[in-house]
Amino acid sequence: MINVVIVAIMVVRILTNRAVLVVLVIGVLQLNIIVLLAESNMNKNMKKMISTGGKAHGE
Repeated sequence: MINVVIVAIMVVRILTNRAVLVVLVIGVLQLNIIVLLAESNMNKNMKKMISTGGKAHGE
């Protein structure tokens, strides 16, 4: 009976560790995507400002 409990605890620990790793990986990927999107938006805005001669308004 004690062995079953120990095995169950080990399985739960392994599963939770994997879940934490998956969550971390997903979080890092989402951060990278957000950073990439922000950079591309910045570049677009910079090009717009340069093309319009520094005027931000007027799409």
